[in-house]
This record gives sequence, structure tokens and C-alpha cells, in this order.
Amino acid sequence: MDQKLINPKQKWKRGQKQKFLILRGSGNPEDGDFIYGSIYETPLEKETIVGLQSKLLHMLGVLQCADVRPTKQAEVAVEKLLDRVKEVLNKAN
Repeated sequence: MDQKLINPKQKWKRGQKQKFLILRGSGNPEDGDFIYGSIYETPLEKETIVGLQSKLLHMLGVLQCADVRPTKQAEVAVEKLLDRVKEVLNKAN
């Protein structure tokens, strides 16, 4: 996505580049503090690629540091995130 945005030869339909920028979100993904931090569900129309990447990185940190099997809540959260990735990709196309 970033390559498409910075390509000077990229042809954009009216308003398409702005929609791409909104979908991408600003900045770079962060994994945050998995001990004191948290993630939350965002409505599809407000979800961004960067936001999803940050949430996935947060869950990765939580799961990698655990010394027990993930809780059902953690499994459900990951499933929801993966479903949201598909929804955002469908929205982008």
C-alpha cells in the first residue's frame, strides 16, 4: 500500500488516493505496552491498516510472553482481528 501511495506514476481516480490515505491511517504500527496497555474494537468504517497492525502486534506480544495456553478471550480477540483484516481488505478493493 505504501509503495502505491509513493509511486509518482500511480494513476488515481478522483478521491481514490484520499480514501487510500484514510484506510492506511497515519504513522507506523506500534506494539505498545502489553502489560499496561490494551486494544479495543473499532467500527469498520474507522478501522485503519496501521491500527490493525498495532493491535496484531499487541496480541503477538501478549501471546508470546504467556507461559500458559491462551485464554478463550484471547483466542476470540485474535479471531476477531483476523476477521477484521479480511473486512478491511475487502473494503480496500
